[in-house]
Amino acid sequence: MPLTHRIVAAVLAATAFASVLPAQVVASERGSVSQIVDGTHFVIDYARPRTRGRDSVFGKLEGWGRTWTPGANQATTLEFDRPIRLLGKAVPAGKYSVWLTLRETGAWSFVLDPRSTLFHTATVDSTSQQFRVPVIPQWGGNTETLMWSFPDVTSSGTTLQMQWGHVTIRVPVAVTPTFARTIAPAAAAPYLGDYDFKILAGTTPAERLTVQLHGDTLIARSPPDKFGDAENFQLLPVAPDRFVAASWLINDIGDTNADVVFVFQRTGGKVTSVEWISNGHVMARGIRRP
Repeated sequence: MPLTHRIVAAVLAATAFASVLPAQVVASERGSVSQIVDGTHFVIDYARPRTRGRDSVFGKLEGWGRTWTPGANQATTLEFDRPIRLLGKAVPAGKYSVWLTLRETGAWSFVLDPRSTLFHTATVDSTSQQFRVPVIPQWGGNTETLMWSFPDVTSSGTTLQMQWGHVTIRVPVAVTPTFARTIAPAAAAPYLGDYDFKILAGTTPAERLTVQLHGDTLIARSPPDKFGDAENFQLLPVAPDRFVAASWLINDIGDTNADVVFVFQRTGGKVTSVEWISNGHVMARGIRRP
């Protein structure tokens, strides 16, 4: 058999043999976790090393003073599609590699570096393009496999949490709100009062809708029904006399839908009525009481 034929046969045999082998197992499997917070999409992509029974990974396996990616292999990345704030520091939308500067005492540094394709052995010196904030490591418990998560989620932000070995790191993150959530008393004043509010379809009699200011939050309240339940909406200003309705939770907002709005009408400059509009259709109308 000519040499070239023998080479081709050997390659084909090796390929056939490899095809029946199990998939390669790596020491630190890749994982990801995502979260949406008021329209901002977060994705953390990282490798997941294990302690493998080692008593301490920080100060031993990962030495003090080192700037380390909290993962393994290719650097851990954090991506978000709208601007955020880390402890009050503005960070543009984008994809960043994630690092921690480890210290034996005091705060560690949480670092976002715009170079998102770095390997874990890279030297990540402090640069003007990085975003650095102090974080306090919490000691206790034991997490065998490194884990990132979003344990706290509100309408205004979340917490990035890393756990490995005996250490937990928590980084508060604030998102850019989709809608304004507060209103000045002077801006709210024209809408305050009671309205005879009626669903246009059907024969349900008009009910009282009360618009009032709760701190710096504009609230629309309906009276309790026979079960004692009342509907309360927070009105989020989006344009003059136009508000998106959100279910109201004390110190927070619930679900919102930009297609469901309250639009106030004026006569002679004074607010005299309000319409509840869903997907462009007027569903209910309220006439302001004297």
